[in-house]
Amino acid sequence: MDGHSKGGFETRPNESNIITIIKRRRHMRSCISKIAKAVVFVSAVLMLSGFFAGPGHAEETQGKVSGLFFGDYYWFANSHKADHEGQNGVWLRRLYLTYDRALAEGFASRLRFEMNQNDFTKPASGMQAIVKDAYLQWEVHPQHKAFFGISPTPTFDLVEEHCGCRPVEKTPLDLFSLGGSRDTGIAIKGY
Repeated sequence: MDGHSKGGFETRPNESNIITIIKRRRHMRSCISKIAKAVVFVSAVLMLSGFFAGPGHAEETQGKVSGLFFGDYYWFANSHKADHEGQNGVWLRRLYLTYDRALAEGFASRLRFEMNQNDFTKPASGMQAIVKDAYLQWEVHPQHKAFFGISPTPTFDLVEEHCGCRPVEKTPLDLFSLGGSRDTGIAIKGY
């Protein structure tokens, strides 16, 4: 043994060990990404096909399309920037397009697209849609639900329930990026 080995393992990282670790981490991320995409795909297929709906559930399984947007009208009476002086317009901050569907007793799904714009000086035509929610919900018990796919995290639920003004101003959790509002995978929630 050469003094740099301990029990057959290198004590100091060398370049080849670091490259191997990086490759393994990239491979793991790739595998997790593929699993997440598969979960979203299966959720979307189940949602759109009505897989869980039997012949007696036709009325219960009709989907619902809804939309929501938050926007502002702005006017600069005075500004420290000359190009903003006297400018006015409408700023669409966030838009949602949602499709909800009850599949069968205890099963539901949601597909939601979001478009947002953080800078009013850029044209709204630059906004791009992202998938905000794409999940299959299973009501295991009246107070317990399982979510499969891209679903909301409990990060903002408590704060928004008491604050209730996120459309007006970001909560401290959101403002300082202390957590994400969505995650991909399996979530179990109890109410």
